[in-house]
Amino acid sequence: LTAAPITYGAEILLTETATGLQSDRLIVCKVENGRILEGAIGPICQMQKVALKSTDRTSEDGLPMYLGAHGDDQQGGRFMDISAATNTLLRYETCTLNEYFKPGCDDFLCWTIVGISKFEYAVQLP
Repeated sequence: LTAAPITYGAEILLTETATGLQSDRLIVCKVENGRILEGAIGPICQMQKVALKSTDRTSEDGLPMYLGAHGDDQQGGRFMDISAATNTLLRYETCTLNEYFKPGCDDFLCWTIVGISKFEYAVQLP
């Protein structure tokens, strides 16, 4: 096996290592200037913001759903009060659309690639 970078558009599964709980299949989408860039190509860089789009879920309106992290909803203005938050919930949400009907990316739907502690992949051969 040779090492290869994870690229935008790749399908991934997130796995919680202690319990084995897995996410839906997720597509890695590039986020730039608060917008999701559909069709972005190239390797994902460290410290890049991404959105994780579910391949299995859509909203009632047919919009894609993204994995987001929500705190306890104890907010002060626009920003989460980190000192008051005790739990983080992961759930799937739609993104907002701007005036040009381009998908915007709310902060709770953004993930920052910091590093990968464990990477595994499997290939299904015909």
